[in-house]
Amino acid sequence: MDQFLHFFGRFHPLLVHFPVGVIVLAFVFDALSLVRKYRKLSIAVQPSLAFGTFAAVVSVITGIILSEEGGYTKPLVLYHQYAGVATTVCLVALLFARRNQRVLQYERKTKRPVRFFLFIPVFGLLVLTGHWGGSLTHGEEFLTEYLTLGSTNKADPVTRIGQISNPSEAVIYSDVIQPILESKCYSCHSASKQKGDLRLDQPEFIAAGGKDGKVVVYHAADSSSLYSRMMLPLEDQDHMPPNEKPQPSTAEIDLIRLWINEGAPFDKTVSTLKASAQAVEFIKLVAEGINKESWIREKEVAPADESALASLKQAGVIVLPVGQNSNYLHLNLSNVKTVTAKTVSLMQKLDEQVVALRFSYCTLEEKNLSFLNRFDNLTWLYLDHTNVNDESFQTINTLESLKYLNIVFTDISEKSIDLKKFPSLRQLFTFESKVNPAAAMELRKAWPELSIDTGGVALPRLESDTIIYRKKS
Repeated sequence: MDQFLHFFGRFHPLLVHFPVGVIVLAFVFDALSLVRKYRKLSIAVQPSLAFGTFAAVVSVITGIILSEEGGYTKPLVLYHQYAGVATTVCLVALLFARRNQRVLQYERKTKRPVRFFLFIPVFGLLVLTGHWGGSLTHGEEFLTEYLTLGSTNKADPVTRIGQISNPSEAVIYSDVIQPILESKCYSCHSASKQKGDLRLDQPEFIAAGGKDGKVVVYHAADSSSLYSRMMLPLEDQDHMPPNEKPQPSTAEIDLIRLWINEGAPFDKTVSTLKASAQAVEFIKLVAEGINKESWIREKEVAPADESALASLKQAGVIVLPVGQNSNYLHLNLSNVKTVTAKTVSLMQKLDEQVVALRFSYCTLEEKNLSFLNRFDNLTWLYLDHTNVNDESFQTINTLESLKYLNIVFTDISEKSIDLKKFPSLRQLFTFESKVNPAAAMELRKAWPELSIDTGGVALPRLESDTIIYRKKS
């Protein structure tokens, strides 16, 4: 019987929206009926109100059953429950008052407005009930987090890791692990909400675990659900955090694993850990990701020309968006082999949206590259393994947004690398090009912010690189 009740209680998130919608509809009908033209709509108010009241009663019952499962802050649950019950009581009273003519002893002219204003306390209670329900689901600051003056975004706690000046002296829990947990876990496992009766916002709660037992097995990260659930495929229903929530980076997960394998200490500094060198490297990786300059423009652009996109795809061009909600594009022409004037004209229709162009292993029929001057937002340009030389490359006047340039295996020399044309350039790849290594050194001196990769790195051979199998004699 208990299992059936809990199953019934799980319908609360689905049912709770019905009374809201129907009551708002009844209010709209009642408001419109005050106008002579829509007066006949008044006949629909009472049935809508009756259905909304019934849905509210069912929502209250399922909500009370669901709250018995635990995992929520007790005061917040009670506020939500009391407000829900009060809303339902007011709805029943409103339904009765509108149906019983003796309750509203007013003249005909004033009766309608009085009935209309009876909705006001119901709406006030609906707002409170919804607010506390949202706080239970999304956290107490869900409604107000964007009202902070002078700020449009709430700072991610992980950014504190990027401010660590000396990783070796950092306290592994308070300076590193706690910000990661706060960023990725607190929305479901903190003082305001405890899914699975689990809190991760204090050391004693982490040690206690949740209703499914311990989440940290000391010195065994693979046996600890705090770590192992992060390693599950994103589509797995047991993956944590849930796939619709912000996900930890690989370095952040590695830090969680390392911390657990070290015995999940709360007061040790990084320098005292057995794997201190690894911890320092992981902290640096996290900080690097936080402090890394974004090369994608914040200013959004209009959607690309659909016909031009379709024609480019038909020609073999791989068109990729740079982000889920972005109109900026990456065009990969590696499969095209020969870039014709027709392909170039199609790309020019997307000159505002394109931020990356990959011509790798292509032959460009058009030796004049001045068409690139139109791509004001071009940030990445791959010309490696192409037939581009100094003569064709020098037809580019300026690419102010260009940050990445790959001229590997081309006939482009240092005389074409004019930093006045590419003032934003940050990465240059010149392996097997005509760029003289000595000239590359001079470029580095003239432009310290420019990273030049000349390639030709020779790695030492290790004994473990080759395995030789011999037959037994």
